[in-house]
Amino acid sequence: MTRGAAAIALALLLLLAPPAAAGEWRGAGSPLALVAEGTVHGTVLTGGGHGYTSENPYAEYAELPAGTVTFARLSVPVWNYNEADTLDVLVNGQALPWEGAPRIVSAWGVASYLFDASGAARPGTNALEARYVNENGGPYGLYLTAVVENQTMPLTRFFVYEGNAALGPATRLDREVVEVDAVVETEGLVNATLATMQIAGTAGERDRLLFNDHLLGEDVGRAKTGPYLDVDTFDVTPYVNATGNRVVFERGDETYIHPFAAALVLTYADGTGVPGTGVTVHEPGRSGGGGVPLPVVGVLLLCVAGAGYLFFDRRRRRP
Repeated sequence: MTRGAAAIALALLLLLAPPAAAGEWRGAGSPLALVAEGTVHGTVLTGGGHGYTSENPYAEYAELPAGTVTFARLSVPVWNYNEADTLDVLVNGQALPWEGAPRIVSAWGVASYLFDASGAARPGTNALEARYVNENGGPYGLYLTAVVENQTMPLTRFFVYEGNAALGPATRLDREVVEVDAVVETEGLVNATLATMQIAGTAGERDRLLFNDHLLGEDVGRAKTGPYLDVDTFDVTPYVNATGNRVVFERGDETYIHPFAAALVLTYADGTGVPGTGVTVHEPGRSGGGGVPLPVVGVLLLCVAGAGYLFFDRRRRRP
């Protein structure tokens, strides 16, 4: 084999072999889906994480107000998932049951683990901890979404979405749209907040976040909460519609960015016509892989074609 053909063959092998620190290609992931909704006298708290730090154990603390925790979900985004990994999560020293594998995996091993923390979270200070085995990887955060009921608090309606959509050139996904498929009461609305969690954003690469076509921010995913992590809360009270509410994550200049969570929380004055109270939990989706994206396939085919051309051209020129 000629030196040129050997070089191209080596490049082809490097492209075919996934990077050791980045797992294998897992596909585009899954869009954000509704996992919980309801109306309670109380409040909804979201947040938790300080970015990808390689700490083990990875620890956070969450403060919850007085009342009854009727729903609590812990979302743990993790870098570099491989099949032999383990992840043990504790809330207040209580180990949470898990499925033995992440719920969603996308891109080069970005994983979403979901844990039901309803029986472990409590009012006051909550200690969150993740212990893991993951070569060249680990958590970005411990993101807790908790619904706390308290009859002395205002009436609150909420919609909680979770997912793991890999926005990037390789997946050909430039935006993630979360549709709030419900009629929302606007009469008596006192306050509306949108809470989001994104990972893998880079400062200076200008992504965009919109609510009902109103720009909430540019370069939102700039790793301000910690390395590769952005946890945000926006006041969207002036923009809420009775129908057709939606959240739009736009990749913009970001090489890769993953919207992981969004929660719309609406607070009402007493005596409003918001129907019923209670919490409904929906089963989240799953996604564990996918084919190698077309742009990568294209590069591989070009390398194969180039190597073949050089090889046969060299043979043709031999005397």
